[in-house]
Amino acid sequence: MGGTVPITVSTRIIAATNRDLEKMIKTSEFREDLYYRLNVITLEVPTLRERTEDIPELVQTFLHEFALKHDKPIPSLSPEVIVAFLNYHWPGNVRELHNVTERLTVLADEGTLETKYLPPALQRTISKSVPNSVSLTSRIIDRPYRRNSSEELERIYNAIEKTMCRLLQGFFTHFGRRRYECF
Repeated sequence: MGGTVPITVSTRIIAATNRDLEKMIKTSEFREDLYYRLNVITLEVPTLRERTEDIPELVQTFLHEFALKHDKPIPSLSPEVIVAFLNYHWPGNVRELHNVTERLTVLADEGTLETKYLPPALQRTISKSVPNSVSLTSRIIDRPYRRNSSEELERIYNAIEKTMCRLLQGFFTHFGRRRYECF
């Protein structure tokens, strides 16, 4: 921008949508040429309601994240909350689960998160007998969150550091600048 000499760049666009682009092309709501320019790799990610078996692991991860963020002990969930999580259809997908888990962590005073802290939409899903959720419920209740050891955290940190360094090296090399030195 603002220069007088054209500079060639190579870019890759990463885009996401929840709309059916092929259908939109047929109804002339999306440009066909743009679709084929962008569509190099397509990833179909199922919604959270299509993979309820992921909910226990996600909830544990989010509880740990928010307990650290809000300087609280890692809470446990009451069985009723777990049943509500498993029965809810999650129209907001993982973002909604993330926000609901933060809400529970922030509002709860005691160590167990109860249904009284759930948003009204989730409170309506609570039922006393849910046969399919028994094994998933026990996975959340019975399994404590696995804390990373200091050695494991150090390995993770080093891997992230090396990855960032390689990205910077590639960036500087690509634009003809001197090679970036890692520390």
